Amino acid sequence: GRLASAMPVDIPLVKLVLLGRAFGALPDAVVMASALSLQDLFLMPSSVFERDSRSFVAHLSENFAHRSRFDAGACSEPLTYLSLYRAWLLGDHGNQWARKNGVSLSRMARMDMMVADLSGKMMGLLDGTKADEHQRKKLEDLHGASRARGKTPPNVVATLFCADLDRLRFIVAGACAPNFLLGTIKAQKKELS
Repeated sequence: GRLASAMPVDIPLVKLVLLGRAFGALPDAVVMASALSLQDLFLMPSSVFERDSRSFVAHLSENFAHRSRFDAGACSEPLTYLSLYRAWLLGDHGNQWARKNGVSLSRMARMDMMVADLSGKMMGLLDGTKADEHQRKKLEDLHGASRARGKTPPNVVATLFCADLDRLRFIVAGACAPNFLLGTIKAQKKELS
């Protein structure tokens, strides 16, 4: 409860952060929760503003290509956003970078601020255990990278995040568990003798 009240995200995203902490991928979980708490980071064409249907379809195709490049076969929006944020940490954060990657510059900047805010709050909530100290160091590095405005060395960015996609998928699935698990629980009848 203390953690949920201190976080600027919804309860399922707090669960994502908690699972990230439990499974040693806290920076990844912070980035994914930050991205999922905001409006879609990618620019999405609208048929309302596109008068020509061919132009609309071309822009949709371009949007899909940008998403696919960052998704890299993971088939996961949170993991796509994580990959996009890695590129953001290495990029120049200008309009040209945003156009090249098909994202909204203002939404990316907002996400970057949310990552800094969420990582700062999480650092204050971690215990003094050895596992938490390792997570705290990674959060400090993530916070510093988000404030460095594209000047973080690639080797530092590479060490910030978990390379185990299965672990990250498990964390995302666990955070969204009520939406994944459907059905009823059958009660077993036990006869008392």
